[in-house]
Amino acid sequence: MTGVPCYDTCMEHETIPNADTTAPETEVKETEQSVESLLNTEQQEGPRARVHLFYSPHFNPEDIEGLDQLYEDCDVYVPESSTTIPWMTPLYDKVVAGELTPDEAIERFERKPPPSMLELYRKQFSMLYNTKKTLAHLDIELDHPVTNELNKSRPFSYRGKSFDELMGLQRTYVERVGKNQKKREEEIVSRLKRTVGALRTSPEFRDKDTINILMSYGAFHTGMSHMLQDEGFETSRTFSEMPFRYGAVYEAQRRARFNKDISDEL
Repeated sequence: MTGVPCYDTCMEHETIPNADTTAPETEVKETEQSVESLLNTEQQEGPRARVHLFYSPHFNPEDIEGLDQLYEDCDVYVPESSTTIPWMTPLYDKVVAGELTPDEAIERFERKPPPSMLELYRKQFSMLYNTKKTLAHLDIELDHPVTNELNKSRPFSYRGKSFDELMGLQRTYVERVGKNQKKREEEIVSRLKRTVGALRTSPEFRDKDTINILMSYGAFHTGMSHMLQDEGFETSRTFSEMPFRYGAVYEAQRRARFNKDISDEL
């Protein structure tokens, strides 16, 4: 089983704590769930779902160092943006099925990303190759309304604008990105819930005690961990490096995503 279709096609803004080492570390959150979410989880028939999120940048192959070790232990893998780029979905499925090698999949890219990102894809495909694990493509599509809103959020023209006008436009841009990224995350979590419901009754998984799900997403999206906890999922997470530091732009967008104030200085 290699392709799971999409079904029905945060907490406070957090600071990632410092650590004594830069090696990947796993932080398992104690789930503080509402009574309602606990009841909903317990009433589900079939195996429980355990979700691990791997957060990292996604620019270079080094950014996903350690992901392959987590992949070895998962039953279901959820890659980021595999549906937002329409021609990418079948490449993932064929690589995991052993029908395409990583190099063959790279050759079929309709549009080549920068060299460093191309090598990131090659490394990810090498991890997936011929493992015949289940892939779940849950991200929003290119024609999804939220994708359209995110595309509208792209930077504006600086020509002929005063400093105050530029500050206002930049703030609007940052807030729109944060708001729509949260909507994107909400849709992904909703799709995951539906997918888990289908997996629980599938012949491949219905007799298992636990379905181990691995999601790899950009470090912007830590809010999904909190959403999944609120839905009653047993959730843990790993950062590609610790301490993890966000640049000014991502910090501002994440503050908007978590409904926190954004200073003019930032």
